[in-house]
Amino acid sequence: MPRDGHGGNTVAMTAQSRPPILVTRPEPQAERFARALRAQDWAGRVHVSPLMAAVYPPLSLPARPFDAVILTSETAALAAGRRPDLPRKAWCVGNRTARAARAQGFQAVSARGDADALVQMILARGGHGPLVYLHGRETRGAVAERLNSAGIETIPVLAYAQEPCPLRPAAIRLLRQPGPVILPILSPRSAALLCQAWVNARAVAQAHVVVLSPAIAQAAEPLRPASVTLATRPDGESLLAALKQLMRRAPWA
Repeated sequence: MPRDGHGGNTVAMTAQSRPPILVTRPEPQAERFARALRAQDWAGRVHVSPLMAAVYPPLSLPARPFDAVILTSETAALAAGRRPDLPRKAWCVGNRTARAARAQGFQAVSARGDADALVQMILARGGHGPLVYLHGRETRGAVAERLNSAGIETIPVLAYAQEPCPLRPAAIRLLRQPGPVILPILSPRSAALLCQAWVNARAVAQAHVVVLSPAIAQAAEPLRPASVTLATRPDGESLLAALKQLMRRAPWA
């Protein structure tokens, strides 16, 4: 497939030359991400098969007032919405989480980044405790530990868990076909689950992974990917941009 030599406009590829994409994010993020891909005029098929589903245990909150809530995912925002007794101010890791929090009635402030940006924002804006950090079973970034070390009392509370799900039959059929398949991966745990699902499906497809961080790329190494594309920032918009970059390179052509 011809491409220009400067990384600019790529000659349009036919539908046959664009590999399918398998989206394994939890719902509702999976379908939203699939819609975003289709809106980019991706000519290949977009398959959705979540490898995790959220469950919400009862929140065990200390009987005391809090100044604000910390949210590092949309799922945490949905969990927070189940408790009207939580403070209405929410420190949020990124814009998507902040939008989800506002939809649940919170006054959300976005750090527009990752856990590092979130901690830095709370410290820079003079946040004070006590704060309640609603998190999933798997956490990254040591948010509560770092804030407590900085003198801002932060109470971590388990708010949800992402339980593994098997691949859907259509996804298994896709992976059992020879040829390229594009795999966006957003976390090391997602990568680990996908690697296990790949083995269980007896996959023979050629993996082209698009990831948010080097740690995720490392976790995806058992897939023996034919190519690895790294997003410039750890967010969904950057992941879409990385997918566009992969389209232009078209290593499967």
